[in-house]
Order: sequence, then structure tokens, then C-alpha cells
Amino acid sequence: MPIKKAQSGSIAQIRDGWLDPEGADALNPAYVSATSFTVDTDLTDVFTSNRGCRITFQSSGVKYCSAMVSSYSAGTGKTTITTIGDALVAENITDLLVSSSDKRQHKIGARLYKAADQVMSNGVVAKILIDTVDYEVGNNFSIANNRYVAQVTGYYDVFQFVVWIVAANDRTTESRVRRNDGVLYARGRGSWTVDSQDTITTGVDVVYLTAGQYVELWGWQSGSSGDISIDGGISATVLGVWLKHAV
Repeated sequence: MPIKKAQSGSIAQIRDGWLDPEGADALNPAYVSATSFTVDTDLTDVFTSNRGCRITFQSSGVKYCSAMVSSYSAGTGKTTITTIGDALVAENITDLLVSSSDKRQHKIGARLYKAADQVMSNGVVAKILIDTVDYEVGNNFSIANNRYVAQVTGYYDVFQFVVWIVAANDRTTESRVRRNDGVLYARGRGSWTVDSQDTITTGVDVVYLTAGQYVELWGWQSGSSGDISIDGGISATVLGVWLKHAV
């Protein structure tokens, strides 16, 4: 459906809990890229940081995202909104709604895992090469670098668990989430003396990340008889990151 015109103001009516952002003229929302779109007139006061957007495309249907930043160009008379969340598509936009508050954020996060086993050397702290997405909202996982990169500044819930394949006794293992400045979170540690008994290390935490910072999963093991492996798989070695509160 076309964007309706408002009688006055920049926010007109509520539809299913979402607000219709309407200026004096039709907004004419238009696709720019997978992470940006434009509207007519200066609506930087509407598309504030972290405000949720519900955008309906002609063929692809509804996409959900959050505004990261908006800027107005007097030369073109348009506001450009940069987004995070679902990827936008190169189609006509038939409807555009915003959340009722700039703090009603579109959820951003991911559950990631190591697909195959990984050998961990005795006594060496090493990055666990998380390489597979179970699910993700926001496209923040860098598979090339095995890390989750924040695009929004805020507080993130993180969790991790690692299954260690143990074939020898007298073993100590540890896994932790590491922020790029070296600070460790969600640390889990275990030790045991039973042969051939797999074990799990796990931890949960809240991590503050500024846009561009990242977190990775790291591990360490030490024992009397050499290297061991971590178990790969969707339910074996996992890193989860979820935006709790943007600031």
C-alpha cells in the first residue's frame, strides 16, 4: 500500500503496535543498499538511533531492522537511514512503519558453533575457530576471522560452552569469551582424573561492546599426556551473543 499523508506532525497513526511516520508530503521511501534507504523531507527526528523499522517490499514482503544513524541532505531533500538487521532488497517499498520508541530495539544477535573437532595443544591458550551460524539476526559474524563484531554500542548477553574429548586423566580445561582488548568473560573451568570421560566448560556473562569491537571464543587445556580435542557440532562447541540494551 502507498504511504499515507498525515494531517500534521511527523508521526500519524498506530498500526498493530507500530507507528506510521508521515510528513506533510508522502515519504516516498526508496531502497539504496542492503543496509540503507531514503525518505523525503528531514525526518532525522523520527529515525533516531536504535529505532525499529518495519519495511514492506513489493515482492519480498516484510523486513525488520533498526536505524543506526540518519542524515538529511538539503541538496536532495532526502533523509538517508543506515540500518542493521534484515538485509534490505532492491525493490519498491510499499509500506514503512517505525517502533513506538527509539528504545524499542530490533533484536540483534547470533548462535554460532564449531562444525568439526579442533585439536587443542597441551598448555597453549588458543582461539576456538567458530565457523558456522546456527541462527543470526544482524549479519555481524565474521566467518573469516571467527568472531562476532558489534555494529551497535551496548550491553550484550554472551554464553559459551565447549565439549572436550578426553582420552587421558589428570586434565584441566578452560574456555572463555575474549573481547578484542583482551578482557575475558564467561569463563568456565573444569578438572578431572577419570580416563575417557568427556567434559564441558561453560559460562555466561554481560559484555559491554562499542560499535566495531568484537568477541571470540578461546580455550586452554593442560595435563600430563599431551594434546586433546574439542568436539565439533551444533550442540557441542557454541558461542552465543545477543544485544541486551543499546546505549
